[in-house]
Amino acid sequence: MEISPQAVPWARVPVVRGKMLNVGNPGNEDGSIRFDICFGNSRAVRNSQLLREYSQIDHRVRVLMILIKVWAKTGVNVASAADGTLSSYTWMNLVIFYLQVLGFVPNLQCKSLIKSYNCWIMENKHSDSDSKDRNIFHKRPEIEVLNDGLDYAHLMAADISCSSIWTLPDRLRNVSISSLLLGFFEYYAFDFNRTFLAISIRIGSSILLKCVFPRSRLDRFCIEDPFETYVSTDPHDLGMHASDDGQKWIVNKLQCSAEAARHVVAKLESSDVREVDLDSISFLWGDNAANCVDEMMGSPSESTFFD
Repeated sequence: MEISPQAVPWARVPVVRGKMLNVGNPGNEDGSIRFDICFGNSRAVRNSQLLREYSQIDHRVRVLMILIKVWAKTGVNVASAADGTLSSYTWMNLVIFYLQVLGFVPNLQCKSLIKSYNCWIMENKHSDSDSKDRNIFHKRPEIEVLNDGLDYAHLMAADISCSSIWTLPDRLRNVSISSLLLGFFEYYAFDFNRTFLAISIRIGSSILLKCVFPRSRLDRFCIEDPFETYVSTDPHDLGMHASDDGQKWIVNKLQCSAEAARHVVAKLESSDVREVDLDSISFLWGDNAANCVDEMMGSPSESTFFD
């Protein structure tokens, strides 16, 4: 096993980036795995925990997140804040926000939802004394401010699944992963008003004006960090790293990907996988195209590529 580390001195926090070679990763032809190591960045741990909770709400959320990550990294090359586009973490925020607006996932940071869960706990705390997972019957703090002054309070995926505080709308119960994928591209390529609105999974709806971030620009995506919010002591617009050329590249690739996804979804929905446009899936996912199509068509129990 070989490791090629490299310091990233321009990052907001100290980072070492590298690649582990010949470790058998099925996602890359050479079997390598890329990694980032951060120092003194407890916020990144909290951010990752929140994304993980969203990914566990429904298996389709997890698959869509990985499909977009592969698309952004190896398909169209729009996943590098250092190169003037957006980080993989930022793209995951875009996935969650799209699913929130669609109604496919709840807002885990919603104070009223946390309060509803705590009320549900009080009403049902003695109803299942033999539960194997006692932790799901713990109340969640509505506010969890740590030493850095940020509020990290949020619900867990288990809180949603065990309680009756939120349910998936009937119209979305049988929606396919391919349809969610197409909807993602069309939403950000054509529907979302990036000129005036900001993306915020903390709010979970299209009501935050981007002018709350002084450095936001009309032609650039404005994405509020879920914890480093505009009202916090350290506001962070995740979209601020995109350059002018990077933003144009992102929009172009979203529009082209929407067109490519229409061709792919049309064939997948007709169950005629043999007629899937190879140019379209190669454009979306590069060398990982076949694996990504298999993932969209397979059941969660058959999933191996993303494990």
